[in-house]
Amino acid sequence: MELQIIQLCDLLNEFGEESVRDILADFLCPLNEDVEFFLKHKAILFENMDKSRTYLVFGIDDAKMILVAYFSLTSLPIVFDNSISNKRKKAILRTGFEANSQLSAILIGQFGKNYKNCYNLLITGKDLFDLTMHKVLQVHKLIGGRIIYLECENRPKLRAFYEKVGFELYTDDNGDPIISDTGLLTYMISTKNISLDKYDVRERIHEIMVTA
Repeated sequence: MELQIIQLCDLLNEFGEESVRDILADFLCPLNEDVEFFLKHKAILFENMDKSRTYLVFGIDDAKMILVAYFSLTSLPIVFDNSISNKRKKAILRTGFEANSQLSAILIGQFGKNYKNCYNLLITGKDLFDLTMHKVLQVHKLIGGRIIYLECENRPKLRAFYEKVGFELYTDDNGDPIISDTGLLTYMISTKNISLDKYDVRERIHEIMVTA
């Protein structure tokens, strides 16, 4: 099955809000209700307000398009917690750090697969993350940013996944996780550590093949 990414704003321009809401209504994510709620109730609003950009991943089978996953991105600065030493900050950034500065950053706000009719089996988590990071790095090339980060629940499987793909848990000098205002863990990676070559999708974005 061929996968294709379509930006939400392009769908809205082509088909209108009512038709797009019907498409989004097909998305189910029982493992994370926030991911499902955002797509159905906030994604269009945030798109229109320019607060974030949402990308829909469709599987194409015999000319039929199936919504299999999505992710959303936004540019949101980050300020390091006061409990973190400058040495720790430099270690995270892999480069120099200006004290008390606000860092430009890209937030992966939402990231999830569609579990309706087992559509989640049409794409692996790693493939979805590679597609997401490829888009993140395209955005970074245009607007810059020192950090790429995301928030997640404190679940071993989630933590293992993000650590496996190279993200580092945001901790203080003692190694204790710093909890976000929303009660979640934060994982981040310096843009100095990554390149488009690491996420080998390049021109394959709409021709990645998976076994259906």
